[in-house]
Amino acid sequence: MKQATDVTNSLSDEKALSYDKIYINVGLSTTTLTETTVTSDTYTVGSDPNNLYVIEIDAAELDVNNGFDCVRFNLASGAGTTLLAATYILSGARYSGNDVNAIID
Repeated sequence: MKQATDVTNSLSDEKALSYDKIYINVGLSTTTLTETTVTSDTYTVGSDPNNLYVIEIDAAELDVNNGFDCVRFNLASGAGTTLLAATYILSGARYSGNDVNAIID
């Protein structure tokens, strides 16, 4: 996870966004997510098919005092035919109406 001051990282000022756990559903055989501890803010995805990985980031973890209000996630190449994707879900927005925009900085 990285944080930056704008969505395109045009200032090349990204910095690490720490996380110490992820939630995993291996094989999508159940509806249960298992909490897993990570080391050095990284996790290596295995080659088993049909796994779901969830990383929760709270906006309070961003360095907004220094303008860091954007998040980026790095994915390495999949092993074999493993497909990888990332989905961001914005929830609990503090403001309603046109004041909230999750795409444009």
